[in-house]
Amino acid sequence: MKQSFLFLSICLIMMGSLMGGDYNPVADPDAILTSGNARFTLLTPGVVRMEWAEDGVFEDHASLAFVNRHLPVPKFKTKTRDEWLQITTTEFTLKYKVNSGKFDADNLRINFKLEKEKQEWKPGQENKGNLLGTRRTLDGFDGDIMQW
Repeated sequence: MKQSFLFLSICLIMMGSLMGGDYNPVADPDAILTSGNARFTLLTPGVVRMEWAEDGVFEDHASLAFVNRHLPVPKFKTKTRDEWLQITTTEFTLKYKVNSGKFDADNLRINFKLEKEKQEWKPGQENKGNLLGTRRTLDGFDGDIMQW
């Protein structure tokens, strides 16, 4: 019963978004930067969608977090220096080594601008602040970690 209610709720929310005209998974072209097989879409000053595609073909399907990607384009600056693409917003600076392949700790880094400290993230870095989800969820799961 709980699962059916949850499914129905999600469907109604998604239908409401679709009917209300909020569904456009394609971002404004001015918010998209492509570098070889990498694509960066600036969704907000603090959120960037990063994609790497072997064939250079990218997906524009909606995600659960962003059904509508056609948002106002945040202010940003770009430059390429010493083979590094740099994208800067008010919240972060992203650096990607041009034509260096799939994202990894050697070719991608993001420096966040925090009030008291500077924080850097790289792919594969341990996330010590990850709470691993909720202890109890709407579907009745009791929060025990499952081993695969």
